[in-house]
Amino acid sequence: MSTIPEWKGYWAASPTPFGADGGIETGCLDETIRYFLSQGVHGLLINGSSGEWFSQSIAERRAVAETAVRAVGESVPVVIGCTALRPHEVTELAEHAQRIGADGILVSPPPYLRLSQDDIVAFFEFITAATPMPVMVYNIPRRSGTVIEASTAGRLADVRGVVALKNSAPDEDFFPTLELVADKILVFGGNLFSPRGIGEIAARRGSGYVGGWELLGRKLPGVFEAAWRGDIAEAERLAAQERALDAQLWDERKNPKFGRSFNAQLKAALGLLGVPAGLPRPPLLPLDDEAALRDLGEVLTGAGIPLAKTAA
Repeated sequence: MSTIPEWKGYWAASPTPFGADGGIETGCLDETIRYFLSQGVHGLLINGSSGEWFSQSIAERRAVAETAVRAVGESVPVVIGCTALRPHEVTELAEHAQRIGADGILVSPPPYLRLSQDDIVAFFEFITAATPMPVMVYNIPRRSGTVIEASTAGRLADVRGVVALKNSAPDEDFFPTLELVADKILVFGGNLFSPRGIGEIAARRGSGYVGGWELLGRKLPGVFEAAWRGDIAEAERLAAQERALDAQLWDERKNPKFGRSFNAQLKAALGLLGVPAGLPRPPLLPLDDEAALRDLGEVLTGAGIPLAKTAA
């Protein structure tokens, strides 16, 4: 069995700020991370989907990881996204994450390949055999094109080195998987902000939520803190605010209502809060329509989120 780390609670999935010239704005990344820490997050994910790992070279991904680990210090756990098309690139990134002092790595099945369930298990067995880093498996079918089925998650939970599952699956898949693996590995997912999920947090079976929409600030880690102390009503109240905000930001097909992409909408929203999250990197286009930005700002203020004075 793997040694399970003390990873729990609400984690921020940090965006990577790019400038108008497409370059990485290292100073803005440092400032963005410090903002998340000031809001009481319990951990940080770097170079995940929000971090646009897919737009970066291997050298850039290393530089971003180094900046993040330095900015966080010993404050909270830091997990580095190491997903790549080729397994040897995953292990190279994992070796670098270990060398700079990260706490673990996050890896999804390689995108585009549409692995079989046996392929998935063999892939993670290869990764964990090549690195001593704790591995958070990422099930994100809408981006990877591969579904990690519940039975496969059960097999992965027995792979030495796999310590957590970040499961971006609908409730009908998420909770059966949780039932199957929660006594072996940590389970993270936004589904834990549902009424059923709050109960799983309170029971210490639902471990955490790596969020990509850190717009409600301290209220997000507050969901977990309330559930941990047994204040279910407060946890549900705070989680309901997040669900209500999500309903205004996403359509029924989970497409962003304001930005051209998830990343564009996220960065624009954080910018309205005064967080220097920068721009998405091409081919993703920024949210630069004034009417859409105004409407997005009205959604945020309607949710009780104060905008930066320069955005008001």
